[in-house]
Amino acid sequence: MMQWVKRNHKDWLITYLASKKSEAVAFNSFRSLLLRFAQRHRFRHRVPCVNKVTQSVFDEVWLGYAASLWDKYAEYDRSQIYNVDETAVFYDMPPGPTLAEIGKSSRVSKG
Repeated sequence: MMQWVKRNHKDWLITYLASKKSEAVAFNSFRSLLLRFAQRHRFRHRVPCVNKVTQSVFDEVWLGYAASLWDKYAEYDRSQIYNVDETAVFYDMPPGPTLAEIGKSSRVSKG
C-alpha cells in the first residue's frame, strides 16, 4: 500500500511526511495509518495464486469425477459417503504476499 500511495498520491504523501518531527516519526506514523486503514477495511496479507489451467478444464475434470463417483457408489446412501482426502498443493515458485479483502479472491493474472 505504501508503494501505491507513493505512486498515486505523491503530493499528499510529501505534505504528510513533512508535517512530522523527523523521518523516523513520519515513517512510523504513515505505517500506522496504513495498518489501521487495512484493518478497518478488512485487508489481510495473502499469497496470490495463478491458475495455470482454465476454469473449463477444471469443470470437465470435476464433472468426470462426479460421474465416476456416483457410478461406483450409487448403492450407498449419501449420508454414508464421506470425503476424507486432502489434496497437496505444489508451487514451482511460491508467489509473494499481497493484500486482499477478507472473503475476496487473492487470484492474480499471469501478466
